[in-house]
Amino acid sequence: MAEANAGAGAGAGSYATLIESFKVAAHSLLTSCSEEEFKTHFSDCKPEDLKKLYKLFLKVMAAVHRTAEAEFEIICKESKVMEELNYTDKLLQDLDAENLEKSLLKSKNPVLAIKKDAIELKSCEVNNLKLLLQQEEEMRAKTLERLEVLQKEAKMLKEANPFDSVASKLRRLIQRGATAGEV
Repeated sequence: MAEANAGAGAGAGSYATLIESFKVAAHSLLTSCSEEEFKTHFSDCKPEDLKKLYKLFLKVMAAVHRTAEAEFEIICKESKVMEELNYTDKLLQDLDAENLEKSLLKSKNPVLAIKKDAIELKSCEVNNLKLLLQQEEEMRAKTLERLEVLQKEAKMLKEANPFDSVASKLRRLIQRGATAGEV
């Protein structure tokens, strides 16, 4: 990653940096719940059930991570991010300090237009990354909400005997106005 940051125009430097940054960000978001923290949320579960539940949680998070990475790469390919970043990298490489100074002396418009385009491109890139990170945070929040619901349901099932559970479910269905076909 340092190599990509060291100089513009290093092949797919900016694109590689973008992909790597996304992977690191997604990984940190999706792995922020340690096993110890997970255990605190399900403290009423048996240790063997807790291990199984945590393994399932890890599998789900791994699948979410793979899906997020794949979707991000698809979006990048569809919007031709690599080509645009390579073009920008090349422009920045070509415009070293001496050439930039000469270009400014000759005509300000082309250089300023390139600079403006580069800034706009980088701004769009930052905004897209912010949007993707926001979506990942929302997905993580939904996953955590679902885990809380599952924890509550597991606790209820653990405390209730099977007949109470069936009666409770039937009461809920009746309260919702369930028809005989739904039961």
